[in-house]
Amino acid sequence: MKKNYNTIYEPSLTIKEAVLKHKHNLAGASLANADLSGLDLSGANLEDVNLCNADLSGANLTNANLKNADLSGANLYDAILNNANLEGADFTKTHHNFLKLLTK
Repeated sequence: MKKNYNTIYEPSLTIKEAVLKHKHNLAGASLANADLSGLDLSGANLEDVNLCNADLSGANLTNANLKNADLSGANLYDAILNNANLEGADFTKTHHNFLKLLTK
């Protein structure tokens, strides 16, 4: 079963707070168009996550699992992807100025 905003959303939390709270268990979530800019998502499990057109500018994705994630159209300006698992990830039409990318 796919997760979506409602799966991780809590009324007292912003979407950024909810994502941070659940970052180790976001596999399969739909976070398309989400503003995740500047978040520390290091070590996050983002396997099979829909991040289409999401704003990940300045996000720290060090050691994140992005296996089969859909990042098409995402904003990755200044995103840090050191040692991230990018196997099968879709980077079609992503936006970035300097993608700091040191994959496994």
